Amino acid sequence: MSRRSTLGASLAVGAAGVLAVWVAAALVVLVPAGAAGASPAARGAMLSNTEPCSTAVSSTTMPTGPAVVSSTRTRFGPALVVGAGPYAGCSLYLLTSDTAANPKTYGCTGTTCAVEIWPALLTTGRPVPGRGVNPTLLGTVARTIGGHSVHQVTYAGHPLYRFSLDMVAGDTAGEQFFDPGTTPAGVWYLVSPGRGTPVAAPTTFADETVPLVKPNATKSYGTADVLTVELDQGLGGLPFPVYTSSADVHHMSVCDSTAQCALRWPAVLTVGRPSATGPIGGMLGTAGRPPGMHQVTFDGRPLYLFIFDAYFPATQGPPSLPHEIAAHGTDIHPTFTGLDVGTFHLVPAP
Repeated sequence: MSRRSTLGASLAVGAAGVLAVWVAAALVVLVPAGAAGASPAARGAMLSNTEPCSTAVSSTTMPTGPAVVSSTRTRFGPALVVGAGPYAGCSLYLLTSDTAANPKTYGCTGTTCAVEIWPALLTTGRPVPGRGVNPTLLGTVARTIGGHSVHQVTYAGHPLYRFSLDMVAGDTAGEQFFDPGTTPAGVWYLVSPGRGTPVAAPTTFADETVPLVKPNATKSYGTADVLTVELDQGLGGLPFPVYTSSADVHHMSVCDSTAQCALRWPAVLTVGRPSATGPIGGMLGTAGRPPGMHQVTFDGRPLYLFIFDAYFPATQGPPSLPHEIAAHGTDIHPTFTGLDVGTFHLVPAP
């Protein structure tokens, strides 16, 4: 059975309306005490997990030593992984709606997100840098997760997580996953060991007929043929509407200059040249974003997602979350701390 076909059976809604994982008894494996210590894997040997990467955080899986973070090469490029212990080689992710601003905010909270869906990487003591990791970017943040006061490992300020659909070292099912189950919604990425920035995946664009819905509304007021990008490859791939801003010119992003805007309008990131069929392809390009990232552009304008557009496919995920594509962000003109970021518009299909 594929990961996509099993997602619906593994996700449900808790009393608070957040996602909960139904973990089959055969997959519930407790981590032995002291298993988080350093090992030859952290010194450069091939990494291989002895417990499923999906194992949830619980009182029996708390670390008794420092976590080790290493890097490996994935099909998307170099990325961070757990460097030792029972989860050695398991992919690590950041979430765009986790912010290091003051005060710190976390999109992955509640009794299940950082416990079962995206198990937080925890440590006792200062985390240890493994192969290919910049020790100056490693840190910790004190949080309460699953009712426990813990220290979660951070990299360049980003809290690090595993993913419940990854089972073995090398799995990357969470890459570029636009998640409606976090608060607010955000995009999950693998983490670059060089800078601690998102590791983007190749992007593909297409035309879609999309329902138009006002923010916080449930009923459509029409449809439009617009440009969409395929994300959520770990779920088999889902299309999402993309937007441009009237304030952006010559590949420059105004929204990117404020964390508040970037939180609500995540940039569409890519590695390599974006692809599409038909006349769309010739109008797509990229714009460099510090440090070392590339945002997709359309006719020279940077492209964005809108957090209210995140959804699960119709047959998967809990019923309380969106289950079909819709565009909630067109013709919105937000203002953040006095900065005019322009009006966001859907991109009409060429």
